[in-house]
Amino acid sequence: LHLSLRRQRQMCIRDSVSTEYPADLIVVEESEPLVISGAEIDTLWSTATEIADELGVDRYEVMYVVYEGNKDSFVDNDINQYRQDADYFVDLSLIENLETQFIINEVKRHIFCRC
Repeated sequence: LHLSLRRQRQMCIRDSVSTEYPADLIVVEESEPLVISGAEIDTLWSTATEIADELGVDRYEVMYVVYEGNKDSFVDNDINQYRQDADYFVDLSLIENLETQFIINEVKRHIFCRC
């Protein structure tokens, strides 16, 4: 599986007096989303699990952001039918303020009721 992993740049924040803090004290991360090629997906679950393990998040969180960020790339907006000719963006900023249990429930709802 070839993933375009998010790249992170770290910047040291300076205060108004231009005092520089140690880089490990205050860090701001800028990230780019992952991109998954539909042609390289064996199953969406196995891909989500692999990405989740690599990023240290729950696989339901990955499934949620893949679906929510790419609904038009699924046949009839059905989470069970991804298109192999599409690219899927994984933007974890979509889940920053959501509870994990809400995300799990939403993914299960999409899987079982196809809505």
